[in-house]
Amino acid sequence: MKLILENWKKYLKEEKEKPLGNYVWPKDSLLADPEKEKEINTALEDKLKDSIEDHFKGTHFNRNSVADLKYLIDKDLYPKIFKRHTKGEVYRGIYVTREWMKKTFGDTGEFETLHKESDPEMVEVVYNTIIPLIEDRIVSSWTTQFDSAKSFAKAPSISQSSSGYGKNISLVLVANAADPLNYFIDMDPFYDYKFGKKYVIESEVVGVGAIKTTKLMWKDTSWHIQRSKYEKSKK
Repeated sequence: MKLILENWKKYLKEEKEKPLGNYVWPKDSLLADPEKEKEINTALEDKLKDSIEDHFKGTHFNRNSVADLKYLIDKDLYPKIFKRHTKGEVYRGIYVTREWMKKTFGDTGEFETLHKESDPEMVEVVYNTIIPLIEDRIVSSWTTQFDSAKSFAKAPSISQSSSGYGKNISLVLVANAADPLNYFIDMDPFYDYKFGKKYVIESEVVGVGAIKTTKLMWKDTSWHIQRSKYEKSKK
């Protein structure tokens, strides 16, 4: 009986120290290893893989899986795979309405003036604020590459109407990953697996909770700004 209890305690300790086994997703690794592939995924391992893959595809990140990822990172388990990104600037590109800008940052004359002066380049201003999350979400997608963020901020190629296009703004949020108030999960290690390899170009980091910005960049895509740009180019 004593031996059974000792073995059970040993099992529980190993389960806590290695909740994903000795290897993480060995069958999905781009570096094939027949020996490692003999290991069967744990239930948690499969759940995390499904959640990460769903996130890459655009589905909401599972709340419990985000907590599990943070646990692995904060406990320094499998540190080559589960990491917190804590260096340099990170960027979030989104395409928003003028109403969203006013609601989020305030209805100030300065913003409106800068919008009109942004023809055709992006305006950049220092702006320290906490960016609210989209309703029912606990994470937001950011990237370490400014050009990638700009591409996500572009106007949709197909719009229901030209007037709809004319009311929106290409916005890039900038945050400091080193700020202890900001928590970013580094997605780069997941690109080394079959379920993540095609997303490597995005250079994504996932912001958990509200994120504090340091700067804002935007370009007004309104019709009169674009028309002005066109007329100037003809002179």
